This record gives sequence, structure tokens and C-alpha cells, in this order.
Amino acid sequence: MVKQKNHTARNNTVKAHRNGIKKPKIHRFTSTRGLDPKFLRNQHWAKKFDKKHRNRKLKNKVCGNATTVCIIDAPLRTREEVHVHLRLGI
Repeated sequence: MVKQKNHTARNNTVKAHRNGIKKPKIHRFTSTRGLDPKFLRNQHWAKKFDKKHRNRKLKNKVCGNATTVCIIDAPLRTREEVHVHLRLGI
């Protein structure tokens, strides 16, 4: 006899939901395996120098004119300082 039915989804949803359908785990760093080596080399230098300049910027943040320097390690800022930072986009 010839086989009539080729596929059925019966009971598959029950089996799938028995332990719950879970989302894939989100990892902190995605894998770079299989990425373009030229892109990876560029990414390495971009990250390195971005970190270097960001740290320098955090150490000496300029407010208003070039003579005033705000130290970011200070625990609290005054309201005026915050407005100056927001206005200048620092």
C-alpha cells in the first residue's frame, strides 16, 4: 500500500512546551568566530584608542572656558555645573 500521510504536528506542541520554550541565552560578548580578520584587526585598535581617549577626557573635563577644569571624581555637582555640561554637550 502507498503511504498517504507525509507529516503531522500532533503532540509536537505538547512535547515542546513540556519543559517550556526558552529564549536563547544572551551572552555579554558575542563570538567573533568567523568574522572578517581585517574587521577584527581594525576593531582591536578602535577599542584600544577609544578607551585611551575616553579616560583622558574623564580625567580633565573642560567646562565653559579652557581655564576651568572639573574633576569628575567629585561626588556631587552643583545644579549650575550640570546645566553647563548639558548645554555644552560634555
